[in-house]
Amino acid sequence: MRHVGKIFALLLEFAALSEKSRREFLTMMNEFLLMSPVQRRRALIDWKNRVDDNSHDLPGDSSHR
Repeated sequence: MRHVGKIFALLLEFAALSEKSRREFLTMMNEFLLMSPVQRRRALIDWKNRVDDNSHDLPGDSSHR
């Protein structure tokens, strides 16, 4: 399992989330798991765009959230 390090890093980040954020994450993950392949591709594009948009924010700027 060559991705074990990434998995543990994700688990640590998940554990550091607030209870509300954990629920939001799990809801989004469950929705993703139930999506069709076409819906998954659209979701991935949307998520990548959101990450790209937030990468231009200054630290502490939460105007996109």
